[in-house]
Amino acid sequence: MQTTIAIIIGYLTSTLGGTLVLWFLIDKIAWGYLHKKGIPKKPPGTLSLPLGIVERFLYTTVFIINQPAFVAVWLALKVASRWERWAGKERGPYSVFLIGSALNLIIAYLGAWVALGHVPLLPFPCLNG
Repeated sequence: MQTTIAIIIGYLTSTLGGTLVLWFLIDKIAWGYLHKKGIPKKPPGTLSLPLGIVERFLYTTVFIINQPAFVAVWLALKVASRWERWAGKERGPYSVFLIGSALNLIIAYLGAWVALGHVPLLPFPCLNG
């Protein structure tokens, strides 16, 4: 049975939890590694944080309503908009883009599972049923 609390926790998992995970893995580790290899750091003002939150929210929603085709359309638009840049010398940032996109999908799917009640909320037995 879907409960409002499970849905809220699912969206919080994908949006806020995902933000923390991706900030650490992408901004700190991946970009830090690339910077050590001589690749400039992520330019300021890219709005990747709010974009990631919106993407995970959208992905979580489409997984909940069982319409995953939206994900393919969105990813195609993201890649097509930067195709010229990725085709050149910027393979490191492209890899970070792919890793971030994959992690967004995984985290959003986890959030949808929580929202749909497929992941028991063990610390809170009163919410499990």
